[in-house]
Amino acid sequence: MIAAGATILIVGMTSVFVPQDLAFMRMTPADLQSVSPRLVPVIAHDRAGFGGGLFATGIILLFLARQAPMTKSLVQIVTLMGIAGFGAAIGVHPAIGYTDPVHLAPAYGIARNSVESRDSLCDHFTTPFSVWQPPAYSE
Repeated sequence: MIAAGATILIVGMTSVFVPQDLAFMRMTPADLQSVSPRLVPVIAHDRAGFGGGLFATGIILLFLARQAPMTKSLVQIVTLMGIAGFGAAIGVHPAIGYTDPVHLAPAYGIARNSVESRDSLCDHFTTPFSVWQPPAYSE
């Protein structure tokens, strides 16, 4: 996730588009510039912001994996994060017809690895799901 975020961030700050983007749109950056001179910069802004957010999330998950106690609740919340994030990112592509396998391979790979990791982690937990309770207040 860190590498994917860094890649998207760098693309957003430099070339803005990968070849698959331009093939999908059937346009060049110059064509997009002719539509509006602000279009390519706003796409660069969005792509760099998305890449930065993905990079930051990867850093947070790395530190959680290395430092936080591995509890069933942690695995469940990280799974929920993955379903929300990758579900939206992967789900929107078929909806708009952008199904280039090279473009989608990293997202599918991360999602697959996340499911496999979650399954192996959940095998270690035999207690039923419990809702977090705040600690009792003492004076």
